[in-house]
Amino acid sequence: MKRIGEHLGININLTTYTARHSFATVLKRSGAPTEFISESLGHKDLRTTETFR
Repeated sequence: MKRIGEHLGININLTTYTARHSFATVLKRSGAPTEFISESLGHKDLRTTETFR
């Protein structure tokens, strides 16, 4: 992730956590159901996803 960010000129600490959070945010803002987001992230409990803001 770090090398990709450097290649793209993104000057923040990119991690897999950042990528997962960004993915979930894009889905949420697009109106995807929380259940779909939860499944996509591999959460076993929907409450884990619901705490995401």
